[in-house]
Amino acid sequence: AIAARGVTEATLLGQTVNSYHDGTHDFADLLRGVGAVDGVRRVRFTSPHPNDFSDRVIAAMAEVEAVCEHVHLPAQSGSSRVLKRMLRRYTRDEYLRVVERLRTAIPDLAITTDFIVGFPGETDEDFEATLALVREVGFDSAFTFRFSPREGTPALRLPDSVSDGVAAARLERLIDAVRRVA
Repeated sequence: AIAARGVTEATLLGQTVNSYHDGTHDFADLLRGVGAVDGVRRVRFTSPHPNDFSDRVIAAMAEVEAVCEHVHLPAQSGSSRVLKRMLRRYTRDEYLRVVERLRTAIPDLAITTDFIVGFPGETDEDFEATLALVREVGFDSAFTFRFSPREGTPALRLPDSVSDGVAAARLERLIDAVRRVA
């Protein structure tokens, strides 16, 4: 109906949008279905989860002409230790394997991401792993944030907070690193 009214771009939105499944159809089917609508020239989606890029989803991204050659793939940190503390369900190596699978299927894929610096317990070594991930992946852009405690979250109870000064300096270095590769 919206394509008939002249809308040419559709954005599929969800917290872990690529884990979509309605009981019959998965996210690959959704990409193919939206991409087949007459008049829809661009299909975008946000925010996927690194663990939910099945071969079917990657194939649909590569094969459906309307699907934009861009993915926003939140990394959060380049350190597996910090990712575990953040309760993420992936490691650095698993994240890199997803990037490799995506870029193999879609060589000109633009990849953007999110990072949080200064998460409780983040060491200099952990932060250096984040900078290395930026260089290794070559992100096209990144949303970068300094950790901020939020009521009701498990992170609020974690020891070893990172000082504001250290977190601010890390954020500046991260922004500079992203700008160099973007």
